[in-house]
Amino acid sequence: MGLHKSYKNKEFSDWPTIVLGTTLQTSAISLSKLLPFNKPGQEPLDQRSIASIIRNIIDTHDALDMLINVTSPEEFNLHQDILKLYLSSQIKKVQSKIKPEDAQEFHGRAASHYWRRIKSSNLYKKSMDRIKSGESIFYTTRDQRVRKASGAQADVVMGVIADLSTYVHSIPPALWMGGINELYADNTRHRGIVWVWLRVANFYLARCFVLILKVFPQGQSSELTDFIAYHKNVFAD
Repeated sequence: MGLHKSYKNKEFSDWPTIVLGTTLQTSAISLSKLLPFNKPGQEPLDQRSIASIIRNIIDTHDALDMLINVTSPEEFNLHQDILKLYLSSQIKKVQSKIKPEDAQEFHGRAASHYWRRIKSSNLYKKSMDRIKSGESIFYTTRDQRVRKASGAQADVVMGVIADLSTYVHSIPPALWMGGINELYADNTRHRGIVWVWLRVANFYLARCFVLILKVFPQGQSSELTDFIAYHKNVFAD
């Protein structure tokens, strides 16, 4: 709400931060609605949906980190061009499939334009070739991004993310390893798995708040400060 109000009052104009911040909040609210009550009950525990939202929170963090956590105006402009390349490519892709004869040529030209800008940047590196197709904004690997965020606990976090990824698939392997009555049961075992996932989710959520507060400090509060401090690490050292 603070971001939106400041944007309307022309006090804060960083559109990517507003969009990603709003997306982050929406994902967190949706996640909280999927979590079970205090005691196991008869309602199903939808691990697939929970896993999908947590993966989205992690990816949103990586996007915020890339677009906000820059060290120079040149890096900021480069990452803005990468975002514009991605958006142009994706819009063109959708339009071309829905109504090819009316697809807007602008987005195709725009993608080429932004790729030329990226290539001409002094910060261009060979690893950026992976984003030329406009399918992603990340020119670093998942492993690199996780290690940057979680440091010494990166291997554990990568293992949790790998587990989340299997649940995001249409046929999670874990569902085939138990009885039919246990598929989406709200039991102690499944709650334990979700608890581990939530440690990672809250860690990334806290890091997102830190990134947003870096450019929008008006959102700071005592509750938020406590949350960030509590989730400074994924797990206790």
